[in-house]
Amino acid sequence: MPRGPLVLAAVGVLLALTATQVTKRIKENSEPSRFDKAFEVLAPNVWRQGYQWANLGGLVGVDVYTFLIKADGKYILIDAGAPTSDAAEVLLKGLDDVMNGSKLQLIMLTHGHPDHSGALAALVKAYPGAQVVFHEEEAPYLLGHKSYKNLPADSLAYKAFVRVLVSENNFTEAVPASKALLLRGKSGDVADVKGPAGNNAQWLPRQGTLKWQHVPGHAPGQVALIHKPSQSMIPGDAVAHMAAKAGGTPEISLPPAGFTWNNTQARLDALKLASLPFSRAYPSHDLGTGISKAELDAFAASLQA
Repeated sequence: MPRGPLVLAAVGVLLALTATQVTKRIKENSEPSRFDKAFEVLAPNVWRQGYQWANLGGLVGVDVYTFLIKADGKYILIDAGAPTSDAAEVLLKGLDDVMNGSKLQLIMLTHGHPDHSGALAALVKAYPGAQVVFHEEEAPYLLGHKSYKNLPADSLAYKAFVRVLVSENNFTEAVPASKALLLRGKSGDVADVKGPAGNNAQWLPRQGTLKWQHVPGHAPGQVALIHKPSQSMIPGDAVAHMAAKAGGTPEISLPPAGFTWNNTQARLDALKLASLPFSRAYPSHDLGTGISKAELDAFAASLQA
């Protein structure tokens, strides 16, 4: 057999093995029975809701959290859940139970991957007055102009999963441009968010309530958020807190290489998070009850060892 076909065959086997191992790990971490569909209290005025997304035709179960914050009597949702009608139904029911007739004012996205923006269309329909906040570097993907599949990734795993296994129209839920508000720069306060030309913020939390930090390794415009009153950090997918095997103890890790376009930057992001002032971090993918500052500090030190 000529060398060319042999090389292609070897690459194909490598990709298949990579997919099998990652799929096995995600399935081992799936515990659907632990989610009761209600929002749980994390801290005063901070809640989260868990959901298991059956991805890749039901072969892979991905546990993902959305978060709710109350500020000055108004509500901010952080991330929009998985891209299924059931996920949207569960999220809307949970929001209604907590808010008791109140409306969402802001929907903030840590980034635009489908398990973070999936129910956005349903949320915008249910809360037509809500505006959608995300980082300017995520705008090309969330506003529907670019695909994550075309990013110049630094890992073979990303090329295998995002470019091969993820369909072209399954990696983001487009945001209505008229509702978009953008975070700009490397860090700041959500109170200072500005809209594109012609878009003004209808309401924002007061200064010092919600801070943000750009952590672009996993996705170009990913941000971590810190609720200052409770010192709770929501890092999106900048770090994960999963178990290496079924029934194991959750461990802190970097985001999976198969869905992270810049793994070198992802390591720097984890170091940056450890330097921020917070008490407890709650990753979007978490099999435990969050990560303490001391635990993240130790993980950051291990990355530098």
